[in-house]
Amino acid sequence: MKILCPLESAVKESREDLRGATAKDIYAAKSGKLGRFLYIVECKNCSPQNHVGVGLIRNLYGEVQAERAKAGILVASSPFSRPAIDFQEKIQDQVSLQDNLGVQNWCGTQ
Repeated sequence: MKILCPLESAVKESREDLRGATAKDIYAAKSGKLGRFLYIVECKNCSPQNHVGVGLIRNLYGEVQAERAKAGILVASSPFSRPAIDFQEKIQDQVSLQDNLGVQNWCGTQ
């Protein structure tokens, strides 16, 4: 796994959505026997009582398609809403929902 930018200086887009949140916090490339694949990681730090809604998953899915990335990963500090989980299950090969530990495991740092 190669992070295309250090996590401390993650790529931030100047473009903002309607709520002022930026997309594409991290670009990550992973090489394997079948080639090199780009992943887009978006991080959200929400309070535990505010579940991550389906809109954020839809936005990330659109970014994955626009960038022609292999997949997107939405990392959140709060739980995901039922509609968000239901939508992600339909596109599970393109978008993954993770907490911080899930990303550390994916990167092989845990």
